[in-house]
Amino acid sequence: MNLFVQSRPEANCDCWRSRSRSPIWSGWSYSNDPSGSGNVDAIDFQTNGDVILSGYRLWGVNSGSTSFQVTIRLYRGSSLISEKSGSYATRSSVKTFEVHFSQRISIRAGVTYTATVRITTTKQSFYIEDGMASASCSGVTVTFKSSSKDSNNSSQSSGQIPALIFRSSQC
Repeated sequence: MNLFVQSRPEANCDCWRSRSRSPIWSGWSYSNDPSGSGNVDAIDFQTNGDVILSGYRLWGVNSGSTSFQVTIRLYRGSSLISEKSGSYATRSSVKTFEVHFSQRISIRAGVTYTATVRITTTKQSFYIEDGMASASCSGVTVTFKSSSKDSNNSSQSSGQIPALIFRSSQC
């Protein structure tokens, strides 16, 4: 007798670090320096269980539509784990957009990681002012803290990077 067990397929699960899933404010500014030395938004995070990170959800343009030049990075301490750059279309009616790394990244419980984003644009974006210290996501608790890698005034409670995108069968 053959038994067939069907497991739930993996899905993207957004782990929001803000209490609300829509922006409370608009007017977050960025550098338009094409040399790549623009301001960096960063947040440190740690999970209490292993999970797979796919990318970040970012706040989009706060008025009209445009494309943002974006570089996302993930660090463990001072070590760069992954990076993705590109041009991403954004419009104010949608509020957020996703940027995925080229490969999934294994996040280990109890290890501190830093999520960073550098956006080059002359436009402004939405942002949060209600960031939480922790959130339950994809079967794990994620703890968020302000990061020393930030140079654009993001913190645990405010700024860019409203959500981490995990891959999980528990969504």
